[in-house]
Amino acid sequence: TPDAELNMASSLLGLGRVECSEGKHSEALTYYTQAQKLQNTTCTDNNIYLARTLHAIGVSNVRKGSTDEGMSFYREALRLQRDCLPDVHPDVAKSLSSIGVVQASTGHINEAIITFEKALAMQRMCLGNEHVEVARTLNNLGIALVSQQQSKKAIELYDQAKNMIERTLKKDHPFIADIVVNKANAHFQCDEYEGSIDCFNDAFRIYRVCGLPNDHPSIVRALNLMSRVRHQENLTI
Repeated sequence: TPDAELNMASSLLGLGRVECSEGKHSEALTYYTQAQKLQNTTCTDNNIYLARTLHAIGVSNVRKGSTDEGMSFYREALRLQRDCLPDVHPDVAKSLSSIGVVQASTGHINEAIITFEKALAMQRMCLGNEHVEVARTLNNLGIALVSQQQSKKAIELYDQAKNMIERTLKKDHPFIADIVVNKANAHFQCDEYEGSIDCFNDAFRIYRVCGLPNDHPSIVRALNLMSRVRHQENLTI
């Protein structure tokens, strides 16, 4: 029955998200594709479920490096969402934010900033100012602004995002450490080496409290960025 197929598709989507969270994106895509096939025949009146699956397929494609394919799924998800959802909706904002991430990662920074600002305004309208998705978009917007040499403004956004996560989740959370690493990089772009190193040390403390292993991608990224700061600091002394 259609209801049974929708329930099966929902279960497959959940299994795919578990695989995705563990970095197993090929396995996730297998589950997502099965869910999509079921939803293609059952979601004729309400495409919101199909749109969520398409977005999930986009996420896994982007994370495995297939950004063009991922972007096409994001755009298709957004098209369906705009057909069946109100103009202001968390799912629409999430798709916009994801599109902004791809735009930024492929060098289309101006477009990404516009997209992030649209997503942020929508998230604040439908989720409020104290929500993890708002913080996530603030963080992404900050990254884009650093690419545009607007590091001072980015630092303000990182502080907003960090404070928001501390209030909504907890003070020692891996996402907070990621934000602090981005803030460290922004300080570095401003030639504020001491502030940058302080941020890195704070981030490493949080990573340790959270129990992340030393070879975790977030820690490796932070160490690589910090080595650049140390090198440049030595050159300028």
